[in-house]
This record gives sequence, structure tokens and C-alpha cells, in this order.
Amino acid sequence: MKTHGIAVLVASFAVCLYSTGTAQSTNSFYQFVQDQSKRHYTGVPREVLAVYYGWYGPGQGGWKDPDIKRRDIANTVRYPVKGAYSSHDPEVLDWQIDQAKAHGITGFIVSWFGIGPDGAWVNDCLALLLQRAEKKNFKVSVYWERAPGAAQSQIDHAVGELAYLLKNYGTNNAFLKVEGKPVIFAYGRFTAQVPVTSWPEIIRRTRADAGDFLLFADGFITPHAYLFDGLHTYGGPKVDDDKLRSEYGRMYTLGVALARKQARISCVAVGAGYDDRKQNKPGWWTDRQDGKVYRTLWEEAVKSNPDWILIGTWNEWPEGTEIEPSIEFGDKYLKITREYAQPFLRTPPMSMTAMIAPPRSSPGMTNRVDRLFAGRKIGALPGAHLEPVQMKDNTGQVQGDAVVYIEHHAKPLAPGKTVYAWMRTPEAFGSQDFYLSLYQFVSTRLKPVPPK
Repeated sequence: MKTHGIAVLVASFAVCLYSTGTAQSTNSFYQFVQDQSKRHYTGVPREVLAVYYGWYGPGQGGWKDPDIKRRDIANTVRYPVKGAYSSHDPEVLDWQIDQAKAHGITGFIVSWFGIGPDGAWVNDCLALLLQRAEKKNFKVSVYWERAPGAAQSQIDHAVGELAYLLKNYGTNNAFLKVEGKPVIFAYGRFTAQVPVTSWPEIIRRTRADAGDFLLFADGFITPHAYLFDGLHTYGGPKVDDDKLRSEYGRMYTLGVALARKQARISCVAVGAGYDDRKQNKPGWWTDRQDGKVYRTLWEEAVKSNPDWILIGTWNEWPEGTEIEPSIEFGDKYLKITREYAQPFLRTPPMSMTAMIAPPRSSPGMTNRVDRLFAGRKIGALPGAHLEPVQMKDNTGQVQGDAVVYIEHHAKPLAPGKTVYAWMRTPEAFGSQDFYLSLYQFVSTRLKPVPPK
């Protein structure tokens, strides 16, 4: 993750100790992190889930110029066994569910673009798929792709869409659940567009309106482990063959360890390949190597022992990531899936040890740290060129993950000057917004000593 913008952001950042509005917002943010730390997930049943696309049908753009006689589609490198099907055909959906179940897949995650006109076809597919899945004891979840807008309008839009999903589909028996709570996945491009500090309001308001649910973030990064209920990745192989096993093995292992440290649900992604050369020019291609790539990723994924495994994808035909049967490959990739998925599903769920919770604090405490900051501002600057500042909690212990109080070891500063803090810990949060929010929280927790 790039951090070159932090210095610019932080240089202009200073929070006044007397700012009541800021105190409420930043304290609310950190309180959400503390509340999330109480949500522990252990013994979660194994799942093998495949990302599913429901955008196929007349006028929908999924298939371009299909030629039934020649068994050719202008934007796909292979031709489906079922032909250029419609995502609204109940017989097709039944066949897809039956094929998936027979080969160790426990559910589909439907790529979902909201409730607007351009997402209506996929939304109707989701409703139909849930109906068919409920009859077949198959699970369905949603891959939330976007929440347009910015600032408060983006938050309001996101809350509206999540509440819609939960109220209209979350109670369906087929909807994927953990401990009775619906599970929704958020795509990485989308989560990157939403400021980290917006997620507490989005999640809290949605839970208040539509009931509790679990939200999985795309990407194994530290802020996600504190804010979301689960971590996952999406995507197929993107490295050279000689590095495939080592790169993915390392990514899977580190990702699962991060999720488990915070008692979050871990979900790693496997894929068979990629080929969009008929969809895009010049396009991009990775050789499936007759199934070797898919097998390698499955082996490394299982070795990392995640709670769930995600397959990318069941039927993203224009990008050539599909494992759904084709004329060219037959059901080869479903058979490989079954070979690894069924033993994985039989392994006992993981029992996690107690997570490492963020440090707690009590507002309004008066001590020499409060007196040091009384009448001053506090900012945050990263970098080894600063005077070292140690992060300590209210017992005097140095903290490894977050901060509660700051003890300054530089020479005394005059009232009115800004005290800058530097986070010198390997557990520093990767996100710029999250990084600053923690320091804002620190500043608003420090109360000035009343004059004598």
C-alpha cells in the first residue's frame, strides 16, 4: 500500500483538545473498533464458495454476438456447455446449482451492482437464484460491487443498499449465514473508494435498520481486521509460474494469520486462470497449464487452513476465469474442484484462541500526560527523523497495536505549541485515514486540567 501521501495529510492535521464535535466523531470511531473486537468467530463451519455472475441474457452485455451454429461468442475464449444461456432461466440455475453441489461447492456469491436500473437484471437473478437454492439446500451470498457518491451521500446510499439486501433477501433460508446472521462480501475496488472512517456509520446504521449481519472486506490488511467481521481475497493467478506456489502460499498464510489474530473469519481465493483477449485488446492471459495452476493454488490454500475458500470464478466467461463446464474443457475444472473441496469440507472447524483486543481507555482521566497536553494541539507525523515518542496505555505499558496515551520524551514545549506523535510499532495501521483517526481519538481523550 502506498503511503507517500501521509506526510502531506498529516502536516495539515491538528486537532484541538476543546473541539467537542471532533471528539464525538473520533471517539465514536474508536468505540466502534472496540465494539467490533468483542465479535469473536470460532468454530465456523467450512465453506467453498464460487463467485457467480448473473448478467447473462438478451441485451445485457454478458454475451456478445453469440453464434450457436459455430459455437462461438465474440467476447469469450470458450463456449459454455449450456450455450449462451440466460441468467433468468430457472432450468439453467437448477443445473448450475446441481453441478456445483456435486463437486464440493457449498454456495454462490452473486456479483451485485445495487438496486438502480443498471443493476435490475442481476438483482432479479439474485432473487430467482435464492428461490432455486432454497429448494436444494444450497447457499447464496452477495458480492457488493459499488456504492456511488461521496461523503455523506455515499454513506446514505451504502446504508440503503445494505438494508435492502438484508430486508429482502437476508431472511431467506438459502442466504449464507454465520450464527444466524447474513454474510455479505464487499469488493476491493469498492472498499477502497469508501473512506475508512465511513464504515462505522455504514455498519452501525444498517444493523440498527435491518438487523445484525457480517461484512467481509476484500484484502488482508490490518485496518480490515479491526473494522470487519471477515477478510477475503478475490482474483486468480497473476504471477509467473516459477513464483506461483511461493507467492500465493505466503499470501494465504499471512492473510489467515491476520484474520485469526483478531478472531475474524478468513477466506482465501483460488482461480484456474485468466484470458480476456477476446473481450479487451490487447487483453491479458495466464496459461491454465492443463489445470496445474488451479491445483497449485488449491494445495496452498488448503495448507494455510482458512475457514472458507473462494473460487474466482464460477462463470465470469468474458475474463476467462470460469470453472463452469465448457465445450473446450468439459467438466475438467469441476472435477479438480471436487478433488480438493470435499476433503477440505470434512476437516473440523478451527477453534481460535482469544484475540488481541485493542487497548481500552477511560475518558477524562487527569495525570501528568493530561497536564502536558493541556492548552496544546496534537498532531501525528510518521518518520524516523522525529524525536521518539512511545505509545503507552494508562497503566504505563507500551502498546503494540494502538494507543491510548502518549508520553513525550522531548524537551518541554510552551503552551499553544503542537505536540507531534510518531507511531513506532510494527503493528501500525496501513490505511492513512485509519492511522490519523487513532491519533484524533488520542487527542480528544486528553482533557485539560481546570485552572487553579
